[in-house]
Amino acid sequence: MKKLLRVGPLLFLLAGGLCAANALQTIRQIDFRNFTFPWDGSFPDDGLDVPSEWHWMYGSPQSKLELVNGRSDINEENLPQGVRGSLPLVTFESVTYGDLSADGAEDAAVNLTYHSGGTANWSYLYIYKLEQGRLKLLSRLESGSRADGGLIAVSIEHGMLVLEFQDAAREDGACCSAGFIRVRYRWRQGRFVEVGPREHGDLKQ
Repeated sequence: MKKLLRVGPLLFLLAGGLCAANALQTIRQIDFRNFTFPWDGSFPDDGLDVPSEWHWMYGSPQSKLELVNGRSDINEENLPQGVRGSLPLVTFESVTYGDLSADGAEDAAVNLTYHSGGTANWSYLYIYKLEQGRLKLLSRLESGSRADGGLIAVSIEHGMLVLEFQDAAREDGACCSAGFIRVRYRWRQGRFVEVGPREHGDLKQ
């Protein structure tokens, strides 16, 4: 059975990649705050190992993570009553637009945060594009947690994805770092490839 994915006012057939209404004209039509993402991590009440560095993930996960009004709220009936609607959960943080695939159309970098319910939290960055009115996932990135390579900034500049992470070498307590690492990626032959030297700088306290 094909799963219907709501993208704003349109319905998108996720399994077949076919629109049930008119084809999407721009990726900005999609409401990523109310969206179903492919997912191969834990769900909010499962718990999982805390990542200590950022890395790209490829492939098509079989599980799904649905955001409603910018948060996951999955399996709340399994959580203790006192923490329902609170932690742990996944939340929408931002979406950044720009042409990463050099086709003249905007792509979207969607930043989600996994809140563990403890002190750890980390990011999942989803990169999407439109092909002939159909949504396509290019790749996903999992960041480290907080000072251990946590994602702190996303931008798209001159066709490159520019990410800033907390610098683990300048950790200032487990919560944060005094510095950042800026990394640039370009989409090449079906993967994001790091280009140019990494930049290091100070984070404002």
